[in-house]
Amino acid sequence: SRASQGIPVGPAASIIMAEATLIDVDQYIFEKGFDHVRYVDDFQIFANTEIELEKFHQELCVYLHENQRLTLSSEKTRIRKSEDFLHQELNNQYQLEKLEILNEVEVVSHYSFDVTNMELDNIENAPEVLLDALDRVMQFETLDLGVIRAIIRRARAHKINEIAETIITNMEFFAPAANDAFLYLDAISSDSFIANHIEILEQLHKRPVIYIGSVKIWLEWYYARHKGLLALTSVRSFIFSSNNLRQQAQAAITLNQQSWIKGKKNELFQHASWDRRSILLAAQTLSKDEREKWLKPILKNGKLEPMEVWMAKWVIAECPNSKPPVPPPIEYEGFDDDIPF
Repeated sequence: SRASQGIPVGPAASIIMAEATLIDVDQYIFEKGFDHVRYVDDFQIFANTEIELEKFHQELCVYLHENQRLTLSSEKTRIRKSEDFLHQELNNQYQLEKLEILNEVEVVSHYSFDVTNMELDNIENAPEVLLDALDRVMQFETLDLGVIRAIIRRARAHKINEIAETIITNMEFFAPAANDAFLYLDAISSDSFIANHIEILEQLHKRPVIYIGSVKIWLEWYYARHKGLLALTSVRSFIFSSNNLRQQAQAAITLNQQSWIKGKKNELFQHASWDRRSILLAAQTLSKDEREKWLKPILKNGKLEPMEVWMAKWVIAECPNSKPPVPPPIEYEGFDDDIPF
């Protein structure tokens, strides 16, 4: 059975939360005389009869609600024979294949799949190993997010571009991991890489996969950061006809395109805060005189929010200490301009 907390935190944090929150549940099950094992918030509880488990199931539901305000996931809570458990869980070929792939790509932690500090020489023939792992993942009926993220993050950490073409041409299958896929493509997208893959990269926005919301958001983010892709008429049209003002602003910055910001200046306060910050950021493409003539009066009228004031002042100061943005490791804490939503 599963105790579902419903707390939106990262993998490492969720493990810590589960350990802190569910210790008393382990003790409760032990005190009731049942053998059990737990992995994070998944429980396997064992008894001699189905009646014993049915009765304890009710008791556990009451205990979780009264003490933790937790509920059991109805989709994942069931009573089954030990033989079925052994076959479905311990001898599950699908699970064994996943573990074999993870071991081959040498992921440090099966909890977080953190690969950023790994040495490339830990894997002999790393490109071949990762490409083979990717091919095997594609044989699964459904995409396993943990495995595909481990493979892609390993390739991203060490700029291994051999798996890129497989990722691009099979984006429909890899769509659930779109964020990792496009962060990886961004990390390896040198001028030569884009030139060598220009046709399949351009076709991405013309394929049905674009109707998957997460793919569209991340594709816009990726396109907007690369001048070689924005040089294509169809890609520019895709970005600048989108409703995603933030990526339009990024594309204008990438291209140093003053016409875009000049067309947006008078509508600044018609947009929500995130989009206003994007417009203010794109003002860096203007000449110094034009930038100051527009932004300084806006700073005085008191309509900008604190973050917008900071952004305007930073742009007026000619973006001190700025450098081409580099996508960060996947960390969903705090504020980060490189994450597109």
